[in-house]
Amino acid sequence: MLIVYYTVVIKLLKPKSITIEVSESPAETTPLLQSASGEQQSDSPTSTPAPKQSKEIHSPSFDLGLARISLLIDIVAYVLMGLSPTAMAFTGSSLLGSFGAGFSPAAQSVTTALYARRGGTEIGRLFGALSVIQALW
Repeated sequence: MLIVYYTVVIKLLKPKSITIEVSESPAETTPLLQSASGEQQSDSPTSTPAPKQSKEIHSPSFDLGLARISLLIDIVAYVLMGLSPTAMAFTGSSLLGSFGAGFSPAAQSVTTALYARRGGTEIGRLFGALSVIQALW
C-alpha cells in the first residue's frame, strides 16, 4: 500500500528535472596552462573541444517538502498513539504512522543533493558518517 501511495504522490507532484549539457573537465593530473615541458600551451584551431555530457539538475526542495510532511505525519501519529483510548484507535494511529516512513529516504536525498551542490564527491563517506550518527542516536 505504501509503495503505491508514495509512487503516485511522487509521480504526480514531483517537478521535472532540468537537463543541461556540460563539457567534461580535465582530469586532476592534467595541467591546465602548462605542457609537460613547462611551456604555456596556445589555443590551436586543430584542438578538439571537450566532449559534452548531459547532466540532470535536481532541486532538493521537493524532497525537503516530502521529508517535512513525513515528519509531521510521524509526530501526529505518535501523539495519537499516546492519546488512544481503545485498541482500534491505537491501531489506526499506528497505521497512520507508517505513512511517515518516507522521512529517511527523503532526508538522505536532500543531504546528497546539498552535499553535491557544495562540491562534495565522496558521497559514500557522507552516508557512512550519517549511518554512524544514526546508530549512535
